[in-house]
Amino acid sequence: MSLVQRFEDAVQEGAGRPGLGDPAMLASRLAWATARVLPVAGAGISALGDPDVKVPVGASDDISAAAERLQFTAGAGPCLSAHRAGSAVAATSARLHSEWPVFASLLFERTPFLAVLSLPLEWPLVSIGAVDCYLTADSDLTSTLQDGAAVVASRISAALARELTDPRRNGDPAGEGVGTGHEVGVAGPMWLHGPAAIWRSQVPVAAGILTVALQLTLSDAVAVLRAHAFVTDRTVDQVADDLVHHRIRPEELAPGAG
Repeated sequence: MSLVQRFEDAVQEGAGRPGLGDPAMLASRLAWATARVLPVAGAGISALGDPDVKVPVGASDDISAAAERLQFTAGAGPCLSAHRAGSAVAATSARLHSEWPVFASLLFERTPFLAVLSLPLEWPLVSIGAVDCYLTADSDLTSTLQDGAAVVASRISAALARELTDPRRNGDPAGEGVGTGHEVGVAGPMWLHGPAAIWRSQVPVAAGILTVALQLTLSDAVAVLRAHAFVTDRTVDQVADDLVHHRIRPEELAPGAG
């Protein structure tokens, strides 16, 4: 059986797993199928514009989801580099240490992953997102894996693009609510509205709070969130959640505070 057929079968199997059948979980089903058919320890899919608006849309498991949050907290990593370059990035543990030391430190300390293969999504989603494959050993980062991951990334791009362009699936009211019914009126494809993406949406809200309270630019506000996350041993998502829900005050995050 071809890799494409095994991947498509895994996507169908994923639809029957708890928590993966909802339309908003399409990207997580695709990530789960990726980890199912490739020799990888986990996988994640992100939508990207720039590091300040990176949105996690799917992960094969909780640890892979955590790895994405660590890369976003660091503000640099192979996923972001693959997106910018428009080509795959194969990052061994040595390369992670050399090129993205903050991310490498967080990744090695908090997950079992030691290497990452990142691939940009393909046309028509080029410049929109990327796929991360997480590995527990440098030796797993083979040319065979890279070839297979490229095939899978192509199928992921096609699946997400269908949801992006079909008004019956993407939450457009013109689609008359085809699906579960709750997607009517939701802007954009449903895979942009999963739990992880909704949680990440608090980051620009928190950054906006800081721009007003501390008179910062948006980029500087995100940098403040990242710095506070790093020194408090948390993620940017957690810090943003605290700020939005008034568990911390903007003044506590001001440069030089504390």
